[in-house]
Amino acid sequence: MPTLCFRRRLAGALLLIATWITPAMAADAPADPAVTQRLHALFEAHWEAVMQRYPQYATYVGDHRYGDRLEDASPAASAA
Repeated sequence: MPTLCFRRRLAGALLLIATWITPAMAADAPADPAVTQRLHALFEAHWEAVMQRYPQYATYVGDHRYGDRLEDASPAASAA
């Protein structure tokens, strides 16, 4: 039967791939804490820059520090 042969070959290939991938995943070295700390500082600086640049978004996600910079979306301001 060709389908049984194909299934056996596919199962064998998947098993072979799994045996190659598993040791490679386990061999990852732990991250350097200093590098991790710098990366987190970069993420934090980017987040702060986005919050300052887009005060509406900052308010949407719950950061109200930039509420004084919100645009006036009232009908009167839109008509002007």
